[in-house]
Amino acid sequence: FASEDIGNAQPTALVLATAAMQAVHMIGMPEASLILAQTATYLATAKKSIASSSGIWKALADLEKINPDPIPLHLRNPENRVMKNLGYGKNHIRYPWLVEKQTGQKINQQYLPKNLKGRKYYLPDWK
Repeated sequence: FASEDIGNAQPTALVLATAAMQAVHMIGMPEASLILAQTATYLATAKKSIASSSGIWKALADLEKINPDPIPLHLRNPENRVMKNLGYGKNHIRYPWLVEKQTGQKINQQYLPKNLKGRKYYLPDWK
């Protein structure tokens, strides 16, 4: 629930749920009922977002239906001279958002394989 239904709308929900589980395990019942009540009400009233969970499900569904093209060369790590000569890592921009901010130019690099170009998996939906 803390990850699937709340997700990034309130990322601390998962931390709290995990801490509550550990506290209940250490303290035991009936004393832990207050911990459970507090956690349940926090999770129930937290902002909700299924963007992360639906994003990963869409990506996994695509992987089952589509055999993705290779990872773009500029994203591959040139671990040796042969890989570098093959173009691995060439023209890779590590922080495109920073380059855009500093230069005012829009960076247009493709990060998905060619046959997945244009697909969007994470769409924020805070509620």
